[in-house]
Amino acid sequence: MASLDSVSISILLGAVLVMAGILSSLLALRFGAPLLLVFLGIGILAGDSGPGHIVFADVRSTYLVGSVGLVLI
Repeated sequence: MASLDSVSISILLGAVLVMAGILSSLLALRFGAPLLLVFLGIGILAGDSGPGHIVFADVRSTYLVGSVGLVLI
């Protein structure tokens, strides 16, 4: 049951980051900043060095997420 809680928290965290990205597009539009720059800032804040302290050290998953992202682009 503990793994189910971990998965639920991961999905919730992913959804929050996606919502932050969507809402940041409105902010970027208002100030005229490039949207990718805003996404990069959100990623830095959520990452290991930022206040989010999200540790993501799985190389295979990183490669898979990056490849899926490139396919979508």
